[in-house]
Amino acid sequence: MRLADLQRKRKIKNHQKFYDKTMKEIEKSFVKIKHARLRKGLYKYFFEEYVVLLEYVKLKYKNNENIYFSWLGKIQQGKEINYDGKIFSNNELIEKIEITCPLISKNDYIEAKQLNEYGITEVEIGSLNDALRDVKDRIINMAERKNNKKTYDNTITLIVYMQDWKHFYDDVDICDTTLDNMMNELRSINFKFKEMYLLCNINNYKKLIKIK
Repeated sequence: MRLADLQRKRKIKNHQKFYDKTMKEIEKSFVKIKHARLRKGLYKYFFEEYVVLLEYVKLKYKNNENIYFSWLGKIQQGKEINYDGKIFSNNELIEKIEITCPLISKNDYIEAKQLNEYGITEVEIGSLNDALRDVKDRIINMAERKNNKKTYDNTITLIVYMQDWKHFYDDVDICDTTLDNMMNELRSINFKFKEMYLLCNINNYKKLIKIK
């Protein structure tokens, strides 16, 4: 996987082909699997930005043949206005995308190391109520931090990625209630962004929720 391949402007279906090819290459190599788990090098950007952008575009635009997009890497970082990706309809720029993954933490790195070394991770013990509250608070806090930065404005679409394999389950009352409360709290904030979405990945079921 090369930086230039990640940054290439493509149609949705061609980005999907690139993603599928990359995942097959990872699966065939034990070394690549270990590096992917640890998010080494380009794998960090691949999983935490490129894949999120791909999922967002697929959910919002389906298989629209007129849609192209590109992940920018560091091209737009450190400038007056920052963002991670561009979406085009034919050759017209229609969205500038900023991505954040509030649930990725040091614990994910520790668990990746455990998987690489032992093939298993430690069991997490605690209160589901507390864990769900922590997830909600981390997402809301990160959204507010992004909103308070001067490097974003009303030309940017913010994507908040919520991937949770441990605590959230479909059709579980406490999980549904937590998600509803999270959306209500987010919608009470006066966001400066053009649009804002919560992209949920719960047990590999992906859902795009518009906040603004």
